[in-house]
Amino acid sequence: MPRVERPLVAGGEVRPARRHLWRGGHDPAMVKRGLTIRFEATSPDDSDRRRAVLTLTNTGAAHYLPTGTPDRYLTVALRLLDAAGQVLEEQTHTLRRTVLWRPFIVDLWDTRLPYGEPRRYSLAFRESRAAAVEAVVRYHLLDERRRRRIGYENTTPISYEVFRQRLALAEDSSSQ
Repeated sequence: MPRVERPLVAGGEVRPARRHLWRGGHDPAMVKRGLTIRFEATSPDDSDRRRAVLTLTNTGAAHYLPTGTPDRYLTVALRLLDAAGQVLEEQTHTLRRTVLWRPFIVDLWDTRLPYGEPRRYSLAFRESRAAAVEAVVRYHLLDERRRRRIGYENTTPISYEVFRQRLALAEDSSSQ
């Protein structure tokens, strides 16, 4: 909620306030500002294994991310790619709040990002045919199966990419 100077009521005194725009998850730029994301690949260890590490931190929302209806969630994909860009290995994670609605509302589990607590995802690998590692983070307003079940005919996408980065794996690990 951006800071503004405005009267709180018509004709009132101008004072510091916040704009209550409530764009939230429908505004990709706002969601991107809420996350600090770092992606890196480590050098080989003694067993010639490397690790791609994606760190997500909710630095812009003073509440869990995503928030709003329990339908909203984030997906994280870590992929190991060959020289042609084909996926050799993939690991996916979902960050969501799961709720039992009936007979009364109960939170079953919650894997969303709390404010200020970094969350790390890693993919360990050997380089044999690997040419790159890639991380993709997507924000989902609604699960596709639920959209079909409730008959929602959206005119705008129900998910969008928040982050994508591909790291080339150098043949000589000292060049990393």
